[in-house]
Amino acid sequence: MLTKYKVVTMKQKLEKLMERCIQYFEQHSFSAPRIDRYKYLWKQKLMPFMVKRSLLYYDPSVGEEFIRSKMFRGIITPYERDIIRSIYVLSEFQEKGTVSKRRKKGPKQELSGPIGNAMEGFLLHLESLRRSQTTVGGHRIYLYRLLTYLESKQVQRIEEIKEGHIMTFLSTATNNKIGVISSIRLFLHHLYEKHLLKSDLSLSLQRFKWSRGIKLPSVYTKNEISQIEDSIQRSNTTGKRDYAMLLLATRLGLRASDIAHLNFANMDWEGNTITFTQFKTGKEITLPLLMEVGEAIIDYLKYGRRSSESDRIFLYTRAPFSPLGFCFHFRERHG
Repeated sequence: MLTKYKVVTMKQKLEKLMERCIQYFEQHSFSAPRIDRYKYLWKQKLMPFMVKRSLLYYDPSVGEEFIRSKMFRGIITPYERDIIRSIYVLSEFQEKGTVSKRRKKGPKQELSGPIGNAMEGFLLHLESLRRSQTTVGGHRIYLYRLLTYLESKQVQRIEEIKEGHIMTFLSTATNNKIGVISSIRLFLHHLYEKHLLKSDLSLSLQRFKWSRGIKLPSVYTKNEISQIEDSIQRSNTTGKRDYAMLLLATRLGLRASDIAHLNFANMDWEGNTITFTQFKTGKEITLPLLMEVGEAIIDYLKYGRRSSESDRIFLYTRAPFSPLGFCFHFRERHG
């Protein structure tokens, strides 16, 4: 009865918990971009999850349930890693009232059940061939993705695996498709050699093809950049803002995250410099404030920026005119 009472009293309303956690961040000098990222992920990811399930109170079990529901597969992207980290941070603060610098790792990719056991046997076989831990770990990631897919299709035994399952799974794979195909082909051939499959399904992957899609250019010519800049209509508030932001990217090489987080304290108008801490690297850099860039920013501040108490330079052009976040283009154009 006492244990149940402790669990109940540890639950808190999400909004209040988030508010207290943010106050902790500010008191312990967490960077503004990091605080913004946690706030964004809690509001855009965790909160809708709880609302959908009619959960008013948060505790670590809710966070774990949220992570499981996302079914992170394969190579976890930096964005997915941030989602997981944001949940562990919130749970740790609720339990301890502090946030440690070291983060917990993401969910372990366990290979369980008859098919999972066969996968473990295959990985041991690779180790016996003296494959590196990196190589074996890569195969584990791709096989885990396959196992998760098969479980979602109620395929529990090796003999139930059909060519259609494999082909459908591969058609939905997005990350490192070549690596996925290679791992699955080796695994299926291993099952055939061990007489766990009657037919060698790996042969069907020899004819599997996929579209790589159109590759966007990583570098634009000077003429192409000029065309992009000239395409912006600068007669309205949105155009003035976007033009200033674009020049910061094309002339000074700023990342979108750094542009969104620029504030007035970063600008040295007398010295014609911009000094800021890079969001991605955490390094402080100083860049020259080119005349064209400065004039575009001033034009936006005078004739485009809405009145706001925020120290951020760039704001949304729709009410309530809040500072730009990570997905400002999506939010403003679609929502």
